[in-house]
Amino acid sequence: MTVLGKKIILSMPNGEKRDARFAIVELDSVLASHNELTFAPTPGYPVNEQRQNVNDRNYEDDAAAQERVRDNARRLDPYRLLTTSRTPSGSPIVAGQQIDGKWIVVSGNNRTMSTKLAASRHPENYKAYVDALCEELEAFGFSTTGKTERIDCQNGKLIYLPTGDDFSINNDAYQFRQPLLVRIDYGFPAFQTRELAKYNQSTMKGKRAVDKTIERSNSLRENPLCQTRIPAMLDQHERMSDFYADRTAQKQMLEALLQCNIITEQSVPEYYDEGYFTNAGKELVESVLAGVVLEKAALKAAERDGIKQARRVVVYAMPVLVSNSTLPGSANLIPHINDAILYLNEMKASGLPFDQFINQGALFSEKAWPPQAIYLSRLMSQGQRKFKRAIKAFNESVRRNTGAALFSDENVTPEEAFQAYVIDHIPAEEARLIEAYANAPNPPKSRYPDWLFVGNMGGSTVYADRRKRKNDDYLSIAHLNPYNGEVTRLIKPTDKDYSQDYELVYQLAEEDGVKQMPEAEKELDPRPGDYFVSVHDQGQKPVLALGPFPNHQEALDNVGAVREYVTANDPQGHFYAYGTARQEKGTGNTGKLNSKLVYAPGRPMLAQRGVPVKTDTFFAHGIQVKVTDHGGKDGNCRMPHGGPRLLSLQAKPGSQPFMQDYYKAVCEAARRYDGIYYEVGGPAEELVNKLLKGALESGEPSVKIIFGSRQEVCGKVYHKIRYIGKALPPPVLSPYEQIFMESFGISQADAHEIWMRAMDEYGRPLDDVSRAELVRRGKGQLDALKWERTEEGYQYLIGLNQEILGAPREGAKNRPAKNSSRKKPKAVKPSPKEATTKLLLAKAKKKKKLKLLKLG
Repeated sequence: MTVLGKKIILSMPNGEKRDARFAIVELDSVLASHNELTFAPTPGYPVNEQRQNVNDRNYEDDAAAQERVRDNARRLDPYRLLTTSRTPSGSPIVAGQQIDGKWIVVSGNNRTMSTKLAASRHPENYKAYVDALCEELEAFGFSTTGKTERIDCQNGKLIYLPTGDDFSINNDAYQFRQPLLVRIDYGFPAFQTRELAKYNQSTMKGKRAVDKTIERSNSLRENPLCQTRIPAMLDQHERMSDFYADRTAQKQMLEALLQCNIITEQSVPEYYDEGYFTNAGKELVESVLAGVVLEKAALKAAERDGIKQARRVVVYAMPVLVSNSTLPGSANLIPHINDAILYLNEMKASGLPFDQFINQGALFSEKAWPPQAIYLSRLMSQGQRKFKRAIKAFNESVRRNTGAALFSDENVTPEEAFQAYVIDHIPAEEARLIEAYANAPNPPKSRYPDWLFVGNMGGSTVYADRRKRKNDDYLSIAHLNPYNGEVTRLIKPTDKDYSQDYELVYQLAEEDGVKQMPEAEKELDPRPGDYFVSVHDQGQKPVLALGPFPNHQEALDNVGAVREYVTANDPQGHFYAYGTARQEKGTGNTGKLNSKLVYAPGRPMLAQRGVPVKTDTFFAHGIQVKVTDHGGKDGNCRMPHGGPRLLSLQAKPGSQPFMQDYYKAVCEAARRYDGIYYEVGGPAEELVNKLLKGALESGEPSVKIIFGSRQEVCGKVYHKIRYIGKALPPPVLSPYEQIFMESFGISQADAHEIWMRAMDEYGRPLDDVSRAELVRRGKGQLDALKWERTEEGYQYLIGLNQEILGAPREGAKNRPAKNSSRKKPKAVKPSPKEATTKLLLAKAKKKKKLKLLKLG
């Protein structure tokens, strides 16, 4: 439904005037350039010939732009969106022509996404927007009293009455589900980047340099006359430096940039001064021209230091490259030019010269580079003039030999021309190395196609996840234990630099190059002494983590418990090696983790006493937050229904957090678990009291104590708080957490828990699971989780712990002997929930060798 308001004249930044009109449409009938939840390009939004979004504001890769959308949704200002402005600011602007019944946003994509996000995530903010629209309807030309046509607002709803009758008797009345005020631009000519850029030419909205370059280059591509005219201006100069020395040529270039809408009159002083381009102007010219032939990935690579010289080579050769782009088939070198830039970027990142880089190519790259790209990259290194002349000669040869041969039996093929004008113009030794690279047999296919072999570290074989990369950095690495085949996975923390670890990718010979070590027999040390579980960090003295134990076997039995605790609490825990150590008896040394794992010599650990204790750890605002479901060390100290209790807050080593960081960490815990207990009189009480008094939000409380939540557990009193503030940014959710939260209405912590359980059950990541199947698996795990939190489920877990660990139940001494005449209770088949619980607990205690992630 579209209801039209008054007509207006839009005033564009470049002085252009356009006919437009206010309208109210349904929110879901409007397509912004990117999705407000994932920030991926919106399906159905126009794209250019390169299949790129015509709106070159790159929300997908720009975290700052994404945060502005979220922040605008959290603080949605109706009167910023509801204005009678005749400039691009104000209500979103849509094109006059619809596509498949959808209105296409051409200005105000951020505003549109923010409004959509507010409607789904902050409904109170969207309601305020609708209420304000109701109050201002007449300002936009919508009648509220007309007898032939009007809009009525009833109980916060907009109702359109086409005949003006009372809405209760009007059969044609239409009630908007989610109304949005827009302006329809009837003068919008075409879905092109340069047309969208006209709305914000004067400001560029603070875009990143690379996004500005892509936008300007697309504008140049979309104008065939400009695409050939501007590059041709360089054709009469031997080098770029000659062009920059020619005052007349630069004046002509400036006029062309203005006429092609690449820059505006207001921005001229920034780029041009006293007859010459400034440094910013030179950067503009080169980056825009490079974008004529370079695609997005190569253009971004060419912005980096060390690759700009190659970009200048491409820019200088622009006229002949534009000419080459019109050649058919294998004669078109533009794809290889793009690959050449990417190849140079990867070689630069390796820090190695060409001869070493190409000889170890399988090590440094996941991509098998086409030899044409490597030849062209070496030709670029020969200088601007040589590269341009070679491409020009190649073009002429191909065009000269197109069609039937007049004086010979056959034409020169593009491949032969490439040999004559490219390969033969680079050093012979480099050509030989490239030929050897091209003819080398393909390396054996990896057994783990989604993982890149890194090396050995801390007793494990290390792999990097190819599927999780951003900005050429690996976000996930896995550690394969060669003794038992188990795999653990570590997501790279944003605050930790693992660059040294990733450099190992560039140091080892081939994928899967290290054979798996066979499982070894562990020989017991019979000597008397004090035995410890030890933790080894490379180059450091081993740490006595747990002990002393009276014999070697008991120390070995507890290695798994130490490894599990350390990897859960230390971001680098996966890199350590774990083993045992012996000292002479009576040294008096104790393990550093004894108190953490509740161990004392001669006394079984908490887990061995059959009490399952759950502890979660996460980082928020630079603070490590620990949460547990127990109020003490015994089974009867469990929090009601296994509810979360704030255990500790600890700053990261070397950081200097502010008090606000601690406040935010408490708020994050309360939000993450949808309510969390804190101990009255405990260390967190002071923080909670400050939050209740508005220490974080200028007098407004950030949390509230839930009425009736007071609990007494093992002699300590706890209250439960819930986050109600607005100071925190939106939570960072994985797609799986988001699906589970939307499907089941649960907290982020519960969504994360059932995601991990579902992945354990599936045996590998859930990337290939459909949404319906994901919801089905999540529902089963959620039912199991809820059951475990009941008293019946918890008692079952205690019994299961004792069964797995071989620990006697309380009162076991009074059990009848095996041959007793007492009847044994009839075995009851566990319910599916119990079976799921047993499977999960068996995995956690290493009873069954389950993989967190199957690589093979």
